Amino acid sequence: MLSLLLTALIWGFAFVAQVQGMDSMSPMFFNAALHAGSTVFGADSAVDAWPGERG
Repeated sequence: MLSLLLTALIWGFAFVAQVQGMDSMSPMFFNAALHAGSTVFGADSAVDAWPGERG
């Protein structure tokens, strides 16, 4: 139950952030920034989970 509440809370804050972001920048720049941030955080997670030797 707590995870559902947390998901709804994050979803709601993300919606507000997207609305505010779209008011202050162009849609193409907003989309590029969104994907760049996703790439950075996704790459960090992928490197941590990648199997193999670690230096």
